[in-house]
Amino acid sequence: MADLERDFIGAAKPDGIWQTLILAGAIPSEERRVEFLSYEVPTYFGLICAKF
Repeated sequence: MADLERDFIGAAKPDGIWQTLILAGAIPSEERRVEFLSYEVPTYFGLICAKF
């Protein structure tokens, strides 16, 4: 995600990309355990729920 172009990110209108990048930097990669919980589309956008 850190390699994505700023224009691409802006056009995608993500919510949480910067927080995700900060979290990824705070937890060493060898200690990261991510569990995908669900993906929902309640309206016109999708939401991913994951557990770290």
